Amino acid sequence: MALAFLESGSLGLKPVAGSPGPRILAATLSLVPSTAIPNQSIVVNRSGFTLSSIPGGAGPSGGHQITGTDASFVVVAGIQLGPPHVIYPINLDSGGSLTATVWVPVTLATLSAGPETVTLTDDRGATASATLTISARTLTLDPSTSTRGSTVTATGTGFPTGDPNSPGSFPLSMDYAGTALGLVTADSTGAFTTTFTVPVTASIPSTNTVTALVLDKPASTTAAHTVPGPSAEAIPALGSVGGFITAAGTNFPAFSTVSSLAIGPVQVLPLPAPNTDPSGGFAVAVQVPNIPAGNTTLLAKAGGITAIVLFTVVESGQAAAPTRTPTPTPVPSIPPAVALEPLLTSDNLLQVWTFDNATKVWSFFDPRPAFADVNTITGVQPGLVFWINLVFDQTVILNGRLRNLNSGWNLVSW
Repeated sequence: MALAFLESGSLGLKPVAGSPGPRILAATLSLVPSTAIPNQSIVVNRSGFTLSSIPGGAGPSGGHQITGTDASFVVVAGIQLGPPHVIYPINLDSGGSLTATVWVPVTLATLSAGPETVTLTDDRGATASATLTISARTLTLDPSTSTRGSTVTATGTGFPTGDPNSPGSFPLSMDYAGTALGLVTADSTGAFTTTFTVPVTASIPSTNTVTALVLDKPASTTAAHTVPGPSAEAIPALGSVGGFITAAGTNFPAFSTVSSLAIGPVQVLPLPAPNTDPSGGFAVAVQVPNIPAGNTTLLAKAGGITAIVLFTVVESGQAAAPTRTPTPTPVPSIPPAVALEPLLTSDNLLQVWTFDNATKVWSFFDPRPAFADVNTITGVQPGLVFWINLVFDQTVILNGRLRNLNSGWNLVSW
């Protein structure tokens, strides 16, 4: 594929102006490797060029050459190469064979995946060609969906190599929907792995374009990243007037105050209002207000973003509708000292409280030896909700789940 122009400042590269006349066809070139990326070296070798027995060779023992002058050039993707992409003259041996190293230029053509032609012409017009396949560039994100402020790993392949021996350096500019993420450089294989933080300016929800751009070249590679919308949850999803439930939210703006929390038309937001954690989540105990039984909604708003979920108010004492699922195997109760061991070993745990909605009784656990005989939380099991008071921020795994806990009181659903 011919190239219409070459960016200014690219040393040693010239577009082929036109055909200088008839060519003598030599044997087909061999390229190693035959698939490459821009700024990568390849080795060309083949016999079939002009023999030294034909007069006029300027090389050793009268051998002929590829000179880099007149019409005798190495041409890659329509570009006549010069130093440093190839060093002239390339000497042929007495049998008309050669072996040479050529660097693939970084041009508009070689930044596009697909076949390109490599052509060598010696000083007597003997020509050989081969097809070089340019690898496609890829950009992948892990995870491809995550909240604002989360960390994403970007992996790229097929970009201009960062081989220190190559003719040039081609850093990549990373961008998230118009927000600059910094520069990265591919390794010697054209690959890179980097991490970035999803900008807090991204809309909730939104799908955004992440771009890896070869600097000073109109060649970019993109991938999509999605910021999910917020969600609210009532735990459990039904309750009677005066009873307590846990209102929880996820994917809200991080470190934002919950400005509204309502069951039906009634605000149930506690004071002080909770704040979302670094991942945009919160959980707080609220009391079901005195409203008519039936389906209503739980509304949560934080950082100007609102989420709504269905909630059912039942008559006082009314049991939840029976299900047809088998009775689950009882989950054994775990002693609090075992369940909360990661907090205890770091000397971070102050106290734990829980409220029994059926008996309306608070229970507590204090790790200090003086409270060993008076603690009323004797076991921890799934389904319970605990207020956990910590000295400092800590990220731990509790009950098999990663928890981002803050200093002070944290509401944790087990």
